Amino acid sequence: MLTTIAQRLIYQRWRRRDLERSHFNEPSVIDDSQNRSPERLAQTIETLSRIDRRLDCLPAKVKATFLLSRRNGLTYPQIVAQLGISQRSVSVYMDQAETCCKRACLE
Repeated sequence: MLTTIAQRLIYQRWRRRDLERSHFNEPSVIDDSQNRSPERLAQTIETLSRIDRRLDCLPAKVKATFLLSRRNGLTYPQIVAQLGISQRSVSVYMDQAETCCKRACLE
């Protein structure tokens, strides 16, 4: 049991690090002066943390579908092939995950 808990804590740390890296590596549409402020940075990190916590509450297939699409850039047909689910399921799962992320951003 302790091994499982330790592994999950490590995975959670890695996910957070990856989220932060992906956010900082992507070009932003917002003015650079706003991006550099400590307040904006803290707000962005908090929003990403809320989204990550929300995604952890989703069923495994919903979370996997969302991450394959958004993080790995796979198309719906590629996700269908990889997860062995229908295209309709991919659409439903993506809607669920996006709704979850929007709620996290509104908190």
